[in-house]
Amino acid sequence: MELHILEHSLKVASIAKEGIQICTHGLIKLAFLASKTRCKFFSLTETPEDYTIIVDEEGFKELPQSEHISVADATWLALNVVSGGGNASNAQPIGVTKIAKSVIAPLADHNISVFMLSTYQTDFILVSVDKKRADLVNISTATLENVNERERICSFLCILFSSRFPNNVLFTSASGELWKMVRIGGQPLGFDECGIVAQISEPLATADIPAYYISTFKFDHALVPEENIQSVIGALRTKSTAE
Repeated sequence: MELHILEHSLKVASIAKEGIQICTHGLIKLAFLASKTRCKFFSLTETPEDYTIIVDEEGFKELPQSEHISVADATWLALNVVSGGGNASNAQPIGVTKIAKSVIAPLADHNISVFMLSTYQTDFILVSVDKKRADLVNISTATLENVNERERICSFLCILFSSRFPNNVLFTSASGELWKMVRIGGQPLGFDECGIVAQISEPLATADIPAYYISTFKFDHALVPEENIQSVIGALRTKSTAE
């Protein structure tokens, strides 16, 4: 397992449901016409509340100025957790529970707020650029064997929605398990809160329950195997009671 510190300066923004139409041109360009933009990091997540976009500074220029777009004050640096020797083609799904103790917990212990994005092959941990790069390397080297810096990453699209796709289009896990989503927080979470991801991931890791984690502008979301949902509820309730 390796931790790459990416060079991109990222913005996190929320697009209101009623304002998505005015952003359509820019979003299509970012998602499907990568050769037409200098953007190298792009993620779009849809939830019932809004659309959350994570994009680098070049990609942010593709979005119009609008009252329907809210932008987080912080600029973010991305840490990329990969397995399979750092080769994307050999990477294996990791998930937040596999890095709970090695990456997430040390960041929480140092009062570093994180914005988490799990994908099929890798996990991205966004931290505010206010945190010194040297501090991040020191924290990381205490828990991971290799820390490498990588200059760029290809554009990608991450959308949560229910739909049907043609056969042989989507890559899925070999076991074919179904996943449940657990929304974290009864009210919108702030960007300065520390330890939220750790509080969710550590008890799941202790219970050996795999999970993926997606932070959005307003809420966090944990994806867990449907067959483990009762164990998830029990683990989180036990953690809550203990506190």
